[in-house]
Amino acid sequence: MQRISAALVILLFLAASVLAGGVWVDRFSDTADAGFDRVLAAGEEGRFADARAELRGLQDYLSGCEPWLALVIRRDQLGQARTALAGIQPYLEEGYWPDGKLELLRAREQLHAVLRLYRQIL
Repeated sequence: MQRISAALVILLFLAASVLAGGVWVDRFSDTADAGFDRVLAAGEEGRFADARAELRGLQDYLSGCEPWLALVIRRDQLGQARTALAGIQPYLEEGYWPDGKLELLRAREQLHAVLRLYRQIL
């Protein structure tokens, strides 16, 4: 009987961990999307200094969440998303904005692809 209760406790712990990880990944995704939207809006309005500041905030947020995300998502995939995001900074200038916008959208899609991989496992 003790084995059954121990197995049940372990199963409940695993289910709670998966559920908590899913909720946390969804919350991270929503916050990251809002950051991408702010960078895009600032770039479209020609406020490139604000766009760079928003991008730095987004990068800081991703760096801060990366240790926790690494518990549920492979670190190499997170590193690819972080690298794609880091390469956008030089494009946030008036003459390079069309390329910057494409790079920003590509980085957003890459981050979404990483998060979709986690959701597919569930």
